[in-house]
Amino acid sequence: MQPYISIVCQNDGHHIALEYAKLVSELNLPILVNFPSEEKYEIASNADQFLGPRTAAMILILSRNVFKPSGKSSSQCRIDLDVIRRLKSASETHAKARIFAVIVDEISSAKIKDTWLSSFQCVTDNAIAREQILAKLSKLKGSEGIAAEISSFNNIKSIISEMEPMSNIVLVASERVSSEKVSYEIFCCTHRFRRVVQYYIHLHRGITISNTSRHLAENHRNISQHNEKIFLLGIEKGQTRLEERLSNVRQAFNCQEVFYLENIASKLVADSIGLQEVDRIEMVERKFVEPQLRRGIEEDIPPSDYSVITDWLAGSSPGILVLVGQGGIGKTWVMMNLRSRVTLRTLEFSKPITKGVIFISSTDVTRGFAQVPVPDEYMTLYDLYCASCAAQDEEKRPTDLLSRETFYDALELGSLVIFIDGLDEIITRYRARFSAQSFFSDLTDRLTGDSDGKVVVSCRNIFFDQDEARFSFPYVETFELLGFDACRRSQFFHDALQGMPGRVSKALQLSDQMAALPSGLYVPFVLDLIKDLMLEQADETAVKFEGFSSNILDSTDLNDRIVGQFCQRETLKVLDPIRKLLVDDQVRIFCEIARHIAASRGKVDREALILIVSKVTGRKDAEGFADQLTAHPFISQEEFNRRGIVDFRFDFMPEYFLIVDAFQAFNASRVINEEDVRILNKYCSMSSSFCLALTRKLSVSAHDFYFRILAMHEEGQEVIREKFSEDDQKILQPDSVTARFSFALVSLVAGFLDSSRSLDASNFTAALCEVFGNGSTVRRIALLDGFVRDEERIRLDFRGLRFEECLFHAVDIWSCQYDAKSSFSECRFMSCSGVFSKGSGVALATFEPNCILDIEFEQVFTEGRKKIQGTEDQSIDAIRSFVSDFYRQGGFRPISRENIERYYGASNSVVAFKQIYRLMKRHNVIIEENQGHYVEVRIAKSVHQMAEKLITQGTLGGALRDVASSLR
Repeated sequence: MQPYISIVCQNDGHHIALEYAKLVSELNLPILVNFPSEEKYEIASNADQFLGPRTAAMILILSRNVFKPSGKSSSQCRIDLDVIRRLKSASETHAKARIFAVIVDEISSAKIKDTWLSSFQCVTDNAIAREQILAKLSKLKGSEGIAAEISSFNNIKSIISEMEPMSNIVLVASERVSSEKVSYEIFCCTHRFRRVVQYYIHLHRGITISNTSRHLAENHRNISQHNEKIFLLGIEKGQTRLEERLSNVRQAFNCQEVFYLENIASKLVADSIGLQEVDRIEMVERKFVEPQLRRGIEEDIPPSDYSVITDWLAGSSPGILVLVGQGGIGKTWVMMNLRSRVTLRTLEFSKPITKGVIFISSTDVTRGFAQVPVPDEYMTLYDLYCASCAAQDEEKRPTDLLSRETFYDALELGSLVIFIDGLDEIITRYRARFSAQSFFSDLTDRLTGDSDGKVVVSCRNIFFDQDEARFSFPYVETFELLGFDACRRSQFFHDALQGMPGRVSKALQLSDQMAALPSGLYVPFVLDLIKDLMLEQADETAVKFEGFSSNILDSTDLNDRIVGQFCQRETLKVLDPIRKLLVDDQVRIFCEIARHIAASRGKVDREALILIVSKVTGRKDAEGFADQLTAHPFISQEEFNRRGIVDFRFDFMPEYFLIVDAFQAFNASRVINEEDVRILNKYCSMSSSFCLALTRKLSVSAHDFYFRILAMHEEGQEVIREKFSEDDQKILQPDSVTARFSFALVSLVAGFLDSSRSLDASNFTAALCEVFGNGSTVRRIALLDGFVRDEERIRLDFRGLRFEECLFHAVDIWSCQYDAKSSFSECRFMSCSGVFSKGSGVALATFEPNCILDIEFEQVFTEGRKKIQGTEDQSIDAIRSFVSDFYRQGGFRPISRENIERYYGASNSVVAFKQIYRLMKRHNVIIEENQGHYVEVRIAKSVHQMAEKLITQGTLGGALRDVASSLR
């Protein structure tokens, strides 16, 4: 069967993909596409077909909307994320020579620069490029498809080092004969003291055992006959008869010691982490209700069943699965359930090996970093693991720490599955030490190619730019966790209240009142509270939630109403009026508990709780109140009974009560203290739930808001000068207290404008001038963390302004607006990637010599200015690009004016199309002819010879030289 040519595109590139499909079909080559067509080209049913054994070549159309997140809009044709993953793997193999990346526009050209996509056969779409691609495709007639390549585990030496810790290990031979499917490595292992020599032979995947055995005997006879040799090999994709393959290797190589790498890694992991906590796992497994999920985070995408992620967990595709969901939606519950399925082996894995599990919670990481130093560089997955182990050691649950190499080796081999619960909370606390780009890059080599590594992450907010991650990190996929529908709500109560139909009925009634969202779904954490309430009832009498009185909570707000009603119920349960805690007293106590934890003042045990109660109520006899509070439905009974620690039952509650406290402080104009600075620095950033919720609660005028922010800025700076070190007072250091506090206030300004739907470049810049400026000068502000709101980068209008001592970190400054009056003094620019735009006016701005510019900034700025200078060489390139679009099959052909503009705009951005087109007409290089529904353009016959000479020899003459002179 003849191999086919696969063609993939996204909406913007659909018409170009159709043109390539027509050209390929003229060569009588079979075609497979991902888009509809009148010609009825065959559409692939799955991603495997686009890059498989029957694929002769692929044409990848790169248009600007390819680089938008897959979930942002519905598309007639879309490049699936699975296709991108396979492309990423192919970029590291010989298959890249048969993948043609056709660049349609300037944006796509800039996006792929210095990325793995640039490793393909990249061409800018025009007539000549199409001829070149067709010529290469015609040579593939009758050729074989892209065959599966021999592959190997690249870190084999670190595995052997763990097996032989007291030995010197040297690679003595590395052999590969692809035509015979022979590939292996030989390591000599010499014990440091006993001087015993051992040979380790690593057999690669995709080989033929008999051919490899013969090659080893012929080329390394002494080693082949050596008694002390051990063979290591990886499990092949889809392999199930593991023992049979081991037996074949033993027989072919006359060796008894043969091991799968995956089993070695599993043993190393098991020796370290020991037995899993089956008791907690069984607890969450007992009444688990499988929720629905949505791929991506857009509402127009239909929900998927829970099996989507369990199938991924059991399957062979590597990657990072990011579970996103609002507080109380059940993320931790899902994470514990997935963990239990792996640990208890209720999943049927594609690779039949024992998998270890490492569960990293945000609370463990926070406690752990109190025991081990926070890394100086950006955090990695291994850093989080080390902090989690330190927290377990603190609880006297000692764990032998896996070495960095073994940790990542076991992950890549699929012998270890890692769960990170609440990554957004970790990022919030250690923002200056976390970069999504760095975090993902650290895992790139471990989660691509033949890797079986899997990492599952839960968080409340997207912590990375999905636009950039789609191609930079295609192994990262996002699912949004949805609330329960009516059916799942009913199942939840029937499971939890078995044999109590009356209480189930009352629970359903209460959930309609308290847990329903506007979308018709139900919040699981409220259902859980209602379930506990039903179990607590001594009879089946109606449960009444009476109105509550509060000067803090807003009864029209869903969360406030739930908190108020449950606090009111706790008040009514106490019969002695002297021992009652009013709703507001309970709320203030919870706010103090949240502040105590967030400000890193240590654990809240019973003694600390008593002090908090005394502070809030003014009562000295606080012991009884403390006993009431430890049994409160908002407090984790498990944590208190197990560790004696007072902590919240639901992970979103600390932040909820911090928001309530911040709202009260803002309205009361409470003076900023050290705790407030620490809390704002941890929780308040662009798009954080803290920032969004707080600013949406505020109902003040813009004048009053800016006045309060200005006061907070002055009070905070005074606290920082008095309470923090000199290093923390440096605004140009992104991890300093001053920089983070400035960014927290900047985020509040953006959030306030966003809440009134007036957040744009002009309004935002004016607001910053109002708070941090003096006239046209803005001083000492810090913009950090990519400065993103709802995945869109926020821009500034620098026109007419001067910025002094300001920090710009990962800000898209290239898309902002500048003029000749824009100036920067003593400013620092870090990780400001992007595309230099002439239209932004950035070339007119003044960056004084005392500014600190990193290499990335310097490169973009220098290359951008060079690009817009309009030298003679650039003019010649523009003219050559223009006339080349007409040149096809050894002659000049007419083209419609619309296509000329598209071809030219995709390949040349120095000279504007309208300018060069006007000059070509003026100097009689082109002739227009109106065809009715379109304008046909052709190169004048008198210019054919000089145009062909320019294309083939680069020589400029005649009328074309006149055009170049006019461009200067």
